[in-house]
Order: sequence, then C-alpha cells, then structure tokens
Amino acid sequence: MNKTILLLVVLIGYLLISCAPVTPAPTQTPMPTSTPLPTPTNNPYCDPEEITSFFNDYSPLLDRFHDQTTLLFSTPKISLPEQIARLQEIRRELSNLKPGKCTVKVLALTNDMTEKMVDGFLAYLSGDNDYATILRAGIDVIKVLTIEINRLNKCLPNCTP
Repeated sequence: MNKTILLLVVLIGYLLISCAPVTPAPTQTPMPTSTPLPTPTNNPYCDPEEITSFFNDYSPLLDRFHDQTTLLFSTPKISLPEQIARLQEIRRELSNLKPGKCTVKVLALTNDMTEKMVDGFLAYLSGDNDYATILRAGIDVIKVLTIEINRLNKCLPNCTP
C-alpha cells in the first residue's frame, strides 16, 4: 500500500507539473544597439541670412549700375567710351558675386540685363541702328528681375529656389 500511495503521489505530482501553466524561461535582455541617426533631408527653404548677405553686396552695385546707366542716357556721344567703361567695370563686379541657392536667378537675370545694357550703349556708340532694340531687351529683363526680387522679399523666411 505504501508503494501504491507513493506511486499515486508521484503520478499526481507529475500531472500537476505537466498541467501547470508554462512560464517562459528567462531570456537574456537584448542590449540596446545604436540606431542610425536619420539622414538629414535637404531643407527646401533658403537661408534668410544667405539672401540678406547677398543683397547687402548686390544692392550697392546695382545702385551704381543704375546711376551709371542714367548718366549714360544724358552723356554726349563723344564722352560715352569712358562712361561705358565704368558701366562695364560695375557689370564685372556684379557678375563676380557669389549667389546662394535662392539668389542664383537674381544674379543670372542681372548678368543678362547688364550685358544687354552695355551692348546697347556700345551699339549706339558704333552707330548700330539696333541699339534701341538691345536697350529695350535689357529693360525687359529688368522687369523680370524686379518680379524675382519682389518674390524673395515676400516669401522670406520660407523662400524656395
């Protein structure tokens, strides 16, 4: 009988163990790994300081170009070569500016306009009858340039190229 009770106790113990809820064995806690930092996305907006810096250099030169152009319109033909040389010097200074991504268009339009204006005065000096057409083309570029400059002024600080 002792053997039967012992066998019965072992059997009940076995049944209890096999029917007991299974608890998962402790697992090793994963060590944190360094997650790669997200790659920065290209900022679609222009840096307002970059635009301001460009215009700090650009505006005085454009003013000088405008003043020189105004002077040329009232200069006798005999005195034009010296005045055109000054206009070309200002043109070179303007073209040497380093634009940012939002002022590239401004500088490209300015270079186009200054080239047409200088070419128009040179055509007038040489007696080319197309000088007025060339000067008008430069004035047309001024209109587009003004639109671009106004766009930049209005969109700050969220300008896009």
